[in-house]
Amino acid sequence: MTAKKKTLIELMLDAGVKPSDINSNTKYFVSDEPDFDHKTSISEYSDKPIFNKNGNDWLHNNFIKYICKTPYHPKNWKRTIITKQQFVDAYDEKHKPIHESSKVECYEIKFNPSALNNGKVILTPSHYSVIEGKDLIARSSESYKVDEFRGAMRFNIEKYIDRLGKKDSLLKELRKIADYANRWADYEEKLQGSK
Repeated sequence: MTAKKKTLIELMLDAGVKPSDINSNTKYFVSDEPDFDHKTSISEYSDKPIFNKNGNDWLHNNFIKYICKTPYHPKNWKRTIITKQQFVDAYDEKHKPIHESSKVECYEIKFNPSALNNGKVILTPSHYSVIEGKDLIARSSESYKVDEFRGAMRFNIEKYIDRLGKKDSLLKELRKIADYANRWADYEEKLQGSK
């Protein structure tokens, strides 16, 4: 799907359009260029409309109704078209329940004094390798340059925030975010102590 089509879907979602608002005969949504109040009208069509380049407009055969006017429009916005199914799929994805699984991840805990980090026990899932009492993050904190380690930690925190509740349970994702944030904070404390 093109960025323009994704933007049209986001505009419709921001305008509050729901699948229940859509006419049962609708197969396509079409956006116009912004009008005098800098908003974009989005229309429903029962069949794919044809764009008339001479008139710089959609031919209104099979027009059903205007479904919304967007609250804003992106800079340099041009007309575009999406299918009803593309919108419904995006709506469903955005509104799916966060708790799809109550699965709890189990950790294999073996006490090792080197696993203590400022008095905190680091929990590592059993499917990650632990070498000399250190998991990948601990080893990376010792071998990466400062900016590389900060970038790795930031990337992983942002990754889990972005997919929050979409892959694993909300609680599991939050625990991962907290683990990365705590370990990054511990790393920064060590750096300050070494100065």
